[in-house]
Amino acid sequence: MLAHIRTVTLVASLFITSVVLAQPPLPEVPQPTFNVRLTWVAPTTNTDGSPLTDLAGYKISYSRQGDAGWTVIDVNDPAAVMHVLTENVLEPNTQYFFTAQACNDDGICSRYSNVATGTTPDITQPNPPTNVTVNITFNAGV
Repeated sequence: MLAHIRTVTLVASLFITSVVLAQPPLPEVPQPTFNVRLTWVAPTTNTDGSPLTDLAGYKISYSRQGDAGWTVIDVNDPAAVMHVLTENVLEPNTQYFFTAQACNDDGICSRYSNVATGTTPDITQPNPPTNVTVNITFNAGV
């Protein structure tokens, strides 16, 4: 009897497919928040000299230019003589101009107060890391 010997060669192939995924959005870098403390002396009279009995609050305005681009914040507290402005829209190392108005119950506001100025501090941040690399290996357990 003749024996037939059959040789079987198994070829295993490993296919690695490269898939490019869209990078997820990076978290936003938090912007510095500056605390600006404004104080004033509340008015006690109207322009005609009569007692001011219907003070409703104040309007605080601030600007980078001092003559345009004013942002207005309502302070609806007639007893307030101070307001802390915590805005994260202020830029570092920038001069800002501030003014205030008193408003009565009828919504009539005074002329603008004197203009006060202040400069936000310069914020120095470190540079980001450079040449970031990654090395990914595969361990098939063989």
